[in-house]
Amino acid sequence: MTHPKAEKALTFGFNSAYDVFEKLKRDAVKLKVDYRSKDECFNFSLTAWHLYHDWIKNDIKLSRLAKNKHESSRLAMKPMMHALEVLANSNKHIKARNNQNVVDTKYVEITDYYTYCYGGFPTIITETAEYPLWKIQELLIEYFEWIFDES
Repeated sequence: MTHPKAEKALTFGFNSAYDVFEKLKRDAVKLKVDYRSKDECFNFSLTAWHLYHDWIKNDIKLSRLAKNKHESSRLAMKPMMHALEVLANSNKHIKARNNQNVVDTKYVEITDYYTYCYGGFPTIITETAEYPLWKIQELLIEYFEWIFDES
């Protein structure tokens, strides 16, 4: 017989995909303050990937509408999310796993007004695209707001 508490996930009070989305929004604010912070890049990447890949799929309380939106958009989101997956897993596991197409990460050089004011920011480089983390952050917040919008 298993202990009654053995079935419960240990989540530090994150009990739904929406709870993790709220954490992602806090991570995004911290990332905006300091895009060059390794801690903030790490936290945002892990939270975003696991919200996208695990929490939405496995949250039994999440509406069918939200799950359908998520499923219908997976093909369009795949290249960017795969890049984010590699970044999250490379940091979590010390080495890249399943890194097809992801070549490198770099800090963008100061070449325009935005980078002059805000400094270089981390970018995920693939064989076909470059994904600045600040842009991924903006897109994902909008994406998850759409997922959780029940209207």
